[in-house]
Amino acid sequence: MNQNTKKIIFIIFVFILLSININILRIHILRKSLRETNLKIEQYIKEKTSTTLDDIKIKSKYIDGIEEFYKANQVAVSKDELQRTLYNFTNSTIKDMLTKLKGKKTDEIKEIYKKEKQSDINIYSDEIYIKIWNQIKQSEMKETSEISSSILSYNKILKQSDYIEVPYEIILTKNRRLYFLIQIPIKDNASISINDYDVIVETLKRIYVGAALPKGLAEKIANFTQSIKTIEETLDRKSNNKRLEYYDNNKESMLNMGINNEEDFQKILKKIYSINWSNNVTVTDITISKQNENQNSKDYQELTLFISTSSNKTMKFTLKLSMTEAIQPNVIISAE
Repeated sequence: MNQNTKKIIFIIFVFILLSININILRIHILRKSLRETNLKIEQYIKEKTSTTLDDIKIKSKYIDGIEEFYKANQVAVSKDELQRTLYNFTNSTIKDMLTKLKGKKTDEIKEIYKKEKQSDINIYSDEIYIKIWNQIKQSEMKETSEISSSILSYNKILKQSDYIEVPYEIILTKNRRLYFLIQIPIKDNASISINDYDVIVETLKRIYVGAALPKGLAEKIANFTQSIKTIEETLDRKSNNKRLEYYDNNKESMLNMGINNEEDFQKILKKIYSINWSNNVTVTDITISKQNENQNSKDYQELTLFISTSSNKTMKFTLKLSMTEAIQPNVIISAE
């Protein structure tokens, strides 16, 4: 190979290298330009639409119901403190309970509670701590990612001398709900406390107008709601005669759940079997309210009992509560 040929090959090689480097440089410049353009577009969107994560957090700063509660009530703690307390309970305390308490016995749970700093979790007795855990466990909740939303029920407050009681509801997937009672202090030098919430008792405290003790009435209503699944499983596919035989054999327990006669029992069964209970459907929520069709009498206050299930279907029952302890039966549950 002569000298001229070598020079030509060298020049061609250099030219190829230059071309490659020029293309690499062009690509680098183009990418840099695109990044700068994207940043400008993103900045423009942020300025014009305010859709940054921080802005979203600001817009949804408070848990639902907190601002409405503060508009109507004067208390000794700030909105931010209440927000922090509820947020910490919902996202930290419950998460810790799911991790620490699973499979533990009562005595073990009490020992775990002793190690907790009460002012951090705002739960001030091991009894309440255990009741809160039992509710979480019964919901079959496995992790906090199952939480859909939460709300402070500001329209269901109960004012006491030193604090205001407000129900706090955590809504889970599969139509499940957890209920807690938040005590918000009216006077200084007191702390927010989180308590277990008996939905039936607390509802009756707010809407029952008679003189009987709500706890006694609530016990029968709870017996009824807790027995629905058992009744369904026991009498599924049974003949009407077998169902009536079951009622006759269990009259005493029926009275303890507010079912006082055969006719009401048959109406209740009709409601129960209007639900498809396959695929492990369970009772998930209980609501007692006063509806327009409810009519009080001299002896009874009439309310409506709604029982929701994990299949998003709800059963509706008529609930009559005696006006005094002397009037019996004190609880009558029926259906249309």
